[in-house]
Amino acid sequence: DRFHIFKNLTGDLCSYLKRTVNDRIKLIRGENSEYSEKIITRRQQNKIDTANKKWKTIKEDKRLYKEGKSKSKILKILDITRITVNNYLSLDAPPIKDSESILDNYIPLIIDNKITKEIYEEMKNQNYKGKMTILNMQMKSIRN
Repeated sequence: DRFHIFKNLTGDLCSYLKRTVNDRIKLIRGENSEYSEKIITRRQQNKIDTANKKWKTIKEDKRLYKEGKSKSKILKILDITRITVNNYLSLDAPPIKDSESILDNYIPLIIDNKITKEIYEEMKNQNYKGKMTILNMQMKSIRN
């Protein structure tokens, strides 16, 4: 019936917009942040927020263990698995995932509306080590 067709259509459209538009929204970090004046996407901001949340959990795990709580009590308090408790106790620093692209340093060049070949030549002059195929694959998403 029409109701269910419309409901399915709007649901699919919403999920499509969440996947595509969210990554194109740029955020400018505040000046008090370690990322001051750095423009990032919503996906990058979410990764930063997730890493910060995870680090808080790791610190809480370590604090509870130092207070003498057993690992079984810690996993119930923090709602994590036994393996995760052990992994968190072995960490001394925040786990950092390097998800930077080889193209990140060249984004100002890419944003300019130049021909791809010209951009590639300028990047090569600035010691770009990647291939032109990577640039071609990422050009549209970077410009958006």
